[in-house]
Formats: sequence, C-alpha cells, structure tokens
Amino acid sequence: MDPSPLDKLLGDYRDRPLPQAPQNLRENVWREIRLRKNVSPTSAFDFAEFLVWVRQQMGILVAPALALALLVSIGWTEAIHQTAPAPNIQQALGLQVFSHQSSALTRLIP
Repeated sequence: MDPSPLDKLLGDYRDRPLPQAPQNLRENVWREIRLRKNVSPTSAFDFAEFLVWVRQQMGILVAPALALALLVSIGWTEAIHQTAPAPNIQQALGLQVFSHQSSALTRLIP
C-alpha cells in the first residue's frame, strides 16, 4: 500500500531531531516572570479587553431582545388582525363590480 503524502510528511517531521533551545532561554523566562509579577492589577485591564467583554455581553443580550421583538410584532399583528373586520368574500375577490351595491348610479336605477 502506498502511503499518502501527508503520512510521508509527518514521518519526515518525526524523524527530524528537535531544534536546540536558545542559550539564554532560562534567563528570558525568569525575566518575563519578574516583569509580569510587577504588573499592577489595574493595568491588566486595558480598553481592548473591556471592549471584548462588552461585545460578549451584548451578544448575550441581543438574541433575547430580537426574540422578544419578534414575539411582540407577531402578537401585535395578530391583535390588529383580530380587531379588523373580515372582508366580504366578494370584496376579497374583487367581485363588487357585479354587485348591485357597486356604485351609486346602479342604486338610482329602479
């Protein structure tokens, strides 16, 4: 069975030796730890993180608000539909031209 190109590539990566770590790795790690230890808690919250938090909260609030607006609009449409008089079938089909009540002139004719 012929191995796939991905399997061959992964095998090549597996056979390669690990790269050597930089010589000053330990000093760099400890320097970063010291720098982060001296950061005050108030400076940890910058404006970008606050905006991300606000965007997440707005995402949580927008979906229920849209659902509520949809329900209110459907309910309002139903309420208006219930209070409006139902159209006559002749009016709905546009058949009032054949009715004796279609115009005032036809009422004058005996």
